Amino acid sequence: MNNRAYPEKRRWNELKTACKERAGWQCEHVYPNGKRCGMREDEIRKSKRRQGKPYVVHLHAAHLGNTNPGDPDPELICLCPKHHMQMDRQIELREKLSTRRRGYQITTTDLLLEEINTAGITVEECSDGYRWRIDGTDVAGKKTTAVGAVGVAIHQMRCLLDRTKRQLEEVERERRALHG
Repeated sequence: MNNRAYPEKRRWNELKTACKERAGWQCEHVYPNGKRCGMREDEIRKSKRRQGKPYVVHLHAAHLGNTNPGDPDPELICLCPKHHMQMDRQIELREKLSTRRRGYQITTTDLLLEEINTAGITVEECSDGYRWRIDGTDVAGKKTTAVGAVGVAIHQMRCLLDRTKRQLEEVERERRALHG
């Protein structure tokens, strides 16, 4: 037990006992078929992982959803260790995208163009490829693929930005020379 999360151990013991009593000392997890988990407090089970060695089941008073463990009146559910861990893992997975999912998310050409067209670059499909232009400038071109058009347009925007920075630095130097 994390003592910093549960500073009042006596209060926590009262809460978890009340949770287990409310549940009839049985896990409250309900399977998709509507059947309730049959795991009960102090039940002796045989381990599937440790060559059938017996163990005693101790139910948990689990915080529902994103309840703060320091909350003096938390919303609790009585779960066996297996279902408590499953619930915690589901919450963790919802809160962060896996590296694999982020790395291999499918993006269609239409989605790519929809997003890029809101960023100051216009890319339009034509009969022989994709025409691109940087909005507000005369910088434009054509590529055979949408990704190629986006890549060149972004590179050209970077070049415009670098050129503008150099021009601003030159103006600043001239200003200092006049006033310095």
